[in-house]
Amino acid sequence: MTVHVQEDLFDLHTIAQKLKKLHNSGASVTFEGYVRDFDLEQDKLDVLELEHYPGMTEKALLGIELLASQRWNLDDVYIVHRYGKLKVGEPIVGIIVFQTP
Repeated sequence: MTVHVQEDLFDLHTIAQKLKKLHNSGASVTFEGYVRDFDLEQDKLDVLELEHYPGMTEKALLGIELLASQRWNLDDVYIVHRYGKLKVGEPIVGIIVFQTP
C-alpha cells in the first residue's frame, strides 16, 4: 500500500505501467479525478487551491486504503493526491488497485 501527497502533476498511466510489472495480480483498476470548471454552486472555476496537513492527510488516506483492502481482499493499492493551486483539467487524485479475482 502506497500513499503519495504531492504538489506536482502526475501521470497515472505511467505509474500504472510501472506498478503492473511488480505485481502478479490478475486485474488492475485505475481511477483519476480532475479539476472541473465549476464548483458545487455551479460557479465558474479557474483554479482550485487545496491545502493539506502533512502527516494527517497521509494517515487518513492510509486508513481508507486499509479498509478497502480488507473489505475487498485487494493485493495492493496506490493512491496519489495533489495539493496546491490546480488548474481546470489537471488531475487531483489517482488510485490504482490490484487484485487477483
